[in-house]
Parts: sequence; structure tokens; C-alpha cells
Amino acid sequence: MSSSNLAKVVYNALQPEAPASRTLGSRVQISVEENLLTLCFSSQSTATLRALINSYLRWVMTIRDVVAVVD
Repeated sequence: MSSSNLAKVVYNALQPEAPASRTLGSRVQISVEENLLTLCFSSQSTATLRALINSYLRWVMTIRDVVAVVD
């Protein structure tokens, strides 16, 4: 799978999670342009920011691994 297609697959898989990630003072913005996936995190708490980043990175790696097996 091309990197452009993979970026779109990851974007489509993560997009429904972004609104759910909105907690008090936290948010995640996801965008994709060609083969570049951008995740922007903001939080008032360092612990919450770390948890958001770790969760999204694990999801990205899991999606990548699943796509590799299916492809």
C-alpha cells in the first residue's frame, strides 16, 4: 500500500476518535494531505497530553500492522 493510501486509511480510522478525545481542556486535531498525516494535540494537563499521544501512537501502529497483514 502506498504511503498516501496508508495515511488516508489511518486518518479515516482515527477521525471518529477525535471528538471523543475532547475532555476538559484537551483536544486532538487530525488532518491528512497526500502522504502526510498530522496529529495536533493540546491539553492543559501534561499527564493528559501524554496519555493522548500514547493512545494515538498505539492506534497508528496497530492500524499500520493490520494493513500490512491484510495487504
